[in-house]
Amino acid sequence: MNKTMEVLATRFVEDAQVVFINSATYKGSLPFSGVFQVSDVEYCRRFEASAKHVIVTVQCCWSDEPEHEDSELALEVADVVSQDCVGFSGEVVARIGFCASV
Repeated sequence: MNKTMEVLATRFVEDAQVVFINSATYKGSLPFSGVFQVSDVEYCRRFEASAKHVIVTVQCCWSDEPEHEDSELALEVADVVSQDCVGFSGEVVARIGFCASV
C-alpha cells in the first residue's frame, strides 16, 4: 500500500541550483511535490529505461538518516518537464518521511 509523504524539514538556500518537482515518489510513496536543491541541474537526471521513468538526485535526507552536507536521495519523477532554476534563494526541502499514522 502506498503511503503519503510529508516534508519534515526545510532549509534556506542562497544562489542555489534547484528543481521544482510536481510529481515524485520515493520508497513506493504516493506522489508528492516540492522544491529540491541539486548539485547540478544539467546532470541531476537519469532515465531508467527498464522502469521507464526519470530519476532525479536531490540534496535531501530520509526521515531516520542523520543529516549531513552530502545527503542525497534519488526520487522517481513522473513529470519529466520539471522546472530548473540556477541562482535560487529561498526554502528547499531538507528532509522527507512517511506521514505518521493517526
